[in-house]
Amino acid sequence: MNERESKSGNQGDGPSPLASGRRPKSTFSGFGLDLPGHFAAHHPIIAAAILLIVIVVSALALPRLHFDDNVQRVFASRSETKESRTSGRNLVVLVESDTAFDAADFSAMRDFSLDLQLVDGVQFVLSPFSMRFSASHPDYPGEAVFPFEIADDAIEARLDAYRASAPDVRPLISADGMSALVFVAIDGTIGRGKLRAKMNEIRALSADFTRTGLIYELTGVDAIAFDIAGAIKTDLIQLNAAGCVISILLAYLIFATVRTTLVVVAPALVGALVSLALFVALGFPVTVLSNVVPILVLVLGIADSIHLTMHYLVETEGSRRERLVQTISDVGPACALTALTTAIGFSAIGATNNAPLRELAVLGASGVMASFLVVLVSFTLLAPFCKPPAKARRGFLMRAPVPAFVSRWALGRTRLVVIVAALVTLGGLYSVSRTEMWFPLFQNMPEKSSVRLANDRIEQAFGGYFRLWIDIDITGANALETPEGWARMNRLVEAVEKAAPDYSVLSVVSAARWLGKPDQAPTAEDLAKLDNSQRNQLFTPNGKRAHVIVFVPEPMRDHATLAIHDAITEAARDAGAKRIYGFPAVLRHNALPMIRQLAEGLMGACIIAVIVVATAFRWPMLAPALFFPNVLPLALSAAALHIYNDGQVNPTAVLALTVAFGIAVDDSIHFANRYRLERSLGLSVDEALDIAICQTGRVMIITTVLIAAGVLVTLTSAFSTVRLFGLMLITTFFVALAADLLLLPAILRLKWFRRPKWTTHS
Repeated sequence: MNERESKSGNQGDGPSPLASGRRPKSTFSGFGLDLPGHFAAHHPIIAAAILLIVIVVSALALPRLHFDDNVQRVFASRSETKESRTSGRNLVVLVESDTAFDAADFSAMRDFSLDLQLVDGVQFVLSPFSMRFSASHPDYPGEAVFPFEIADDAIEARLDAYRASAPDVRPLISADGMSALVFVAIDGTIGRGKLRAKMNEIRALSADFTRTGLIYELTGVDAIAFDIAGAIKTDLIQLNAAGCVISILLAYLIFATVRTTLVVVAPALVGALVSLALFVALGFPVTVLSNVVPILVLVLGIADSIHLTMHYLVETEGSRRERLVQTISDVGPACALTALTTAIGFSAIGATNNAPLRELAVLGASGVMASFLVVLVSFTLLAPFCKPPAKARRGFLMRAPVPAFVSRWALGRTRLVVIVAALVTLGGLYSVSRTEMWFPLFQNMPEKSSVRLANDRIEQAFGGYFRLWIDIDITGANALETPEGWARMNRLVEAVEKAAPDYSVLSVVSAARWLGKPDQAPTAEDLAKLDNSQRNQLFTPNGKRAHVIVFVPEPMRDHATLAIHDAITEAARDAGAKRIYGFPAVLRHNALPMIRQLAEGLMGACIIAVIVVATAFRWPMLAPALFFPNVLPLALSAAALHIYNDGQVNPTAVLALTVAFGIAVDDSIHFANRYRLERSLGLSVDEALDIAICQTGRVMIITTVLIAAGVLVTLTSAFSTVRLFGLMLITTFFVALAADLLLLPAILRLKWFRRPKWTTHS
């Protein structure tokens, strides 16, 4: 056996030099975050009392958790989070039949529409029965397209006549005659709770009319929001329950004793409980993305517990008190630093103007730090109850060695490893440059929800139902009563219609055409002839602006739809539009800047995290040494978007990379800490790196498997965004593990990155 093998000791089957009684003086700062562990070791009763109070308070807070039911917050900037009258409170009912509608179906739909108008809080209903022929129509002047009494053989003829008249508002009946849309405007002043009650009332009404043989499905912006909120609640319960079970099973496979498994898992469970209580304490709702915070906190807490427990059981000697203090001194600062870098990763998310993302940043950062403190104190209180297991009784994962080729390659082929890693990183970055920023609405909806499926059918049959509002000034010289003002209004409408010939466009020009007077603005008497549901939407309440309403699909449904949306916006601006807004505008213009802001936050987090780590180690060259091995996983994970998400970069992907970086650098910290400890005992560079690979490397593999397994439950989520988040995290974790075991030691062998002086042991 050579000198290196004698010092590494068969990859950890016996105590390392750290357990020989020679303790290095500290050259590493945990910024004081490890002090609660020392306090708990010296004052266990006080620490236990404080911890019990935290547990009780956190448990009592759980019933007050609430879930986000405002989908616009996902896309809106800080100034747009307050819901507007125009972009919300508009519901859509999709009515479907297995065959083309007949006279009896129209009669049932008419009764349904009339009953909707009687629901308290409903301002107006726009249905197929609101459609009328123009006053100048040669065959049906001013008549309703579907009168009260209509024969089966007249339905198709009247629909064809209406379509042939090139109306501004497209028929609310699909081309195959098997689907219809009913728009319901709800009072915009009612709160979310009352709105939910109104929607339930409309659903109950729809269920009553389903008995007529038609199928009714409620959708719209608010219906989507409530559907998402319900799925988030289910996700939160399922993900955390599954994560707990998987973590407990894996912990048992590591330690093979129930007592030690509980010592490892219990602190992490308390940390996850505290992270849930933070939602209530901070007043934040649970969103599609923030619902993964508790499961992340859980698996990260277990990872810290494993590092602490394995060091306590294998790497220390003496009385339980002495071993406990040694563990907190040796590993506590590293765990503190990993919590800090993870918190930095979460904090970087707050660089955006988006409220849910800022909330995620605060919840993630505070949850990770609170969980670390809970885990450290809980471990200190529980560790004395477990004892080192005999080699034969260690779990399979605890006995498994690091593959021998890792040391051979990292320490024997240093330059080759660095060159290959550099080439792989460059290839990954090139692939990233070929990705596209993209964030459609449907990715934020439960994949199998009836609301999402209804939206898909509406877009296929009707094109879309979201309202894009275009305002034009009609005061002074621009007044519609003046020839110049009316001509200006016509130019705007015609420009929009030319840009989107297949979309419905509603405006005062539409009213003039329907009245048979397209060359002049309608008078108040003329407008009184219109249906209330149309007349009330033509102008702002103060009468200073006229609305042009375009019914559009979500802009990022596909590239062709996006091109049409942009053409509408450009045409409207060129024609003098004062303002373009509404939910489709938020979807189009806020998503991409959000992605750019998150990417900038990611770069900032990478730089800040490695500087903080280098400062803690008092080792300036550690910053560039850590940067390369932790950027490589980000490059490859981002390149994997070509496989995971058709080469599209959305906020979820950048979020995952940001959080993953903060977590992945944890292994680098523990590796560098072990290398520091061994070098402080007088070992050479290669000897210290070999022990770090064999001893800490094994724990790194275990914690990576455990964290990845915990995150694996996200693949069962109802949301494609959450599944993508999980895939990106898992990919980053395993690539980071390989980089930390192969690339990081290879870099640390290079003379430019060696620390010039290490403190001697005491």
